[in-house]
Amino acid sequence: MNLPSVLIKISHKIHDAGGHPLLVGGAVRDYLMTMDMNFRPKDFDIEVFNLSPLVLKDILSSFGSVKSCGESFGVLKVRIEDLDFDFSIPTTGIQEWKGSQGFHD
Repeated sequence: MNLPSVLIKISHKIHDAGGHPLLVGGAVRDYLMTMDMNFRPKDFDIEVFNLSPLVLKDILSSFGSVKSCGESFGVLKVRIEDLDFDFSIPTTGIQEWKGSQGFHD
């Protein structure tokens, strides 16, 4: 898959902070259905392991404006140029996203 350079840069920053980003969702599904090496989706879903929501938000803020998608989802949205990125952190419960973590509806 033809990944945008900004996604690679973000992934390196996440990795440098101790996180583990995984590309998931529709972009992966669509690529696997086409198997076209030049396939380039307009939006990407990235699941990030081993980072707190606050650290992830700080990293993403250096690339653009970050919007949270409500406490019930715990998704950080970033639009860079013509691309949309949704970053999420797997949780054991929604309480991890509330309060001091900075995620509000």
